Amino acid sequence: MPLDMCGAATQGFMGYMIQQTLANCLREKGLAHNVTTVISQVIVDENDPAFGHPTKPIGPFYTLEEAMRLERERGWQIIKDATRGYRRVVASPEPLEIQQARIIRSMLDAGENVIAVGGGGIPVIRSPDRSLRGVEAVIDKDLASARLGLDIDADVLLILTAVENVFVDFGRPSEKPLHLITVTEAEALLKEGQFGIGSMEPKIRASIKFLKGTPRECKREVIITTPERAMEALAGKVGTRIVLDSNRESSV
Repeated sequence: MPLDMCGAATQGFMGYMIQQTLANCLREKGLAHNVTTVISQVIVDENDPAFGHPTKPIGPFYTLEEAMRLERERGWQIIKDATRGYRRVVASPEPLEIQQARIIRSMLDAGENVIAVGGGGIPVIRSPDRSLRGVEAVIDKDLASARLGLDIDADVLLILTAVENVFVDFGRPSEKPLHLITVTEAEALLKEGQFGIGSMEPKIRASIKFLKGTPRECKREVIITTPERAMEALAGKVGTRIVLDSNRESSV
């Protein structure tokens, strides 16, 4: 199947599992349990530089013979992995707009819990006649979530990951958790190379995009922590919070 269709299929079955489980848990607690999955299309630019330099590995690993055949027969771009063989790479363009954002916001206003932009969403390009067509690409899920947060005017971007806090000097004796930082501080730490490529780095980049796309008078924030401590993090007890520079004082 084309990659955009694979993304749609994945959104559907994973959305169903989350929807089913979440609704049952809410129902068991006697809470409102309206949960809906929205198969989300994400607008990208056909001229995004990422299409000229694919970097996102996908799919299984191949032998050299298989890789050469796939390059020849399908026109795929394949790179060599350091230890496990060869793998296809595709573009990871910047998400510009969530096509279903207006619908998602209407559903939220109506009291629905919405599951959206699964896996970063389905990358599509808008043609001059306003029609959409899917493209072979993978959108970073953190950047897509930040884009959706801006499009629906969200108050908080809560990023759940494997660690309770963002750290500087992660994995070293000088390792230190970050509890509250500003966008400017986050940008400086990112420039220093403090965040792991492919792990914490995209989360910090998404946080910066979410907050820098926010009107300065707003008090939006990003929170990064583990799923198990999400509620405590929302209450300001744990996790890493990132805010606009102008909002730091009021966030302490």
